[in-house]
Amino acid sequence: MRTNRMAKAWIAAAVGAALALAACGSTDDPEAASSASAETTESTADTGAGSSTATSATGTSASATSSGAATATTAAMAASWPLTAPAASLPATVTDATGASVTVTSIERIASLQGDITEILWTLGLADRIAVVDTTSVYPASILQQKPNAGFFRTLAAEGLLAQNPTVVLAHPGAGPVEVIDAVRNAGVPVVFIPELNGTDLAEAGQKIRLVGAAVGLADHAETLASQVEEEITAATAAAKAAAKGSPVAAYIVPRGQQVFLTGMDNPSNAIITAAGGTPAAKVLNLDKAAPLTPEALIGAQPEFVISTFTGVEQAGGEAAFLGIAGIAESPAGQNKQLIVFDDSFIQQFGPRTGQAVTALAERLHGS
Repeated sequence: MRTNRMAKAWIAAAVGAALALAACGSTDDPEAASSASAETTESTADTGAGSSTATSATGTSASATSSGAATATTAAMAASWPLTAPAASLPATVTDATGASVTVTSIERIASLQGDITEILWTLGLADRIAVVDTTSVYPASILQQKPNAGFFRTLAAEGLLAQNPTVVLAHPGAGPVEVIDAVRNAGVPVVFIPELNGTDLAEAGQKIRLVGAAVGLADHAETLASQVEEEITAATAAAKAAAKGSPVAAYIVPRGQQVFLTGMDNPSNAIITAAGGTPAAKVLNLDKAAPLTPEALIGAQPEFVISTFTGVEQAGGEAAFLGIAGIAESPAGQNKQLIVFDDSFIQQFGPRTGQAVTALAERLHGS
């Protein structure tokens, strides 16, 4: 099956990211762990914006597209990406996530240290300016394959990062350790921590694009992309609402060893589930933040669909084993083998493909 082949093709990358996470030590945050391991799988071919593929537990593949305005808009966006970047307006001075005023004078060699930042840079037409990425940068597929890899953004090494001669670093606010960031700054390289938003509102996709665009001196260009993405999200959400057949409960599951974590309502995945016409299991359970679940709690949520990543499914031992996890097995989703598999960068973060994620998930939830 196409999706299974893709999953296997990315297991090597997943293992590398898992090792990076192990070097970081244990964490109580399964979403941070997911960003190091689960986000290293790619469910789409390297075709620009790309459409994701949803996979059922039986291995049946279904192209995650839908009819109507949402599909037409998605096709138009995919055909136009990546955009052609104009000359940057530099120097550019921005206030980053720490409140610091940072001036960027060159984007010749960008260190992009988070998957959604990398995807935004690529879509803006700056792929040739990206000098180094981190392990969460999995879309498009060529980025992780062709660019030097600095490792997991929370466990960076100054020597490896500076060896790529970056002229600017764009990073997740949690990038570090602190001494590595200090060493980079002491070497004269500006570091811009791109603000993390609440993770609860699809409008954040456009906001994040604008933040990245401003940092690289392409505010107007980023505004064009943000407006396109917002139009796509609006169309996708409207189409999902029109196609909705009830509001099925869907659980975004991140397995870690013997534990099963459910993402909280602060995670973009649940905003996308809602926009696609579903009810997040996290909402049913009043779960604000990610937490491990007992089988009883998951059964109590009665999810009709479970959603995970290719890496998550592989770590569980495959689709059958994933659906056999206690709590999932006894749920309606487990009984009816309703497993939907995406890459993390597609549904667990907001960015250029957010509207496409809504469309893809709505098709599976409502069978359109």
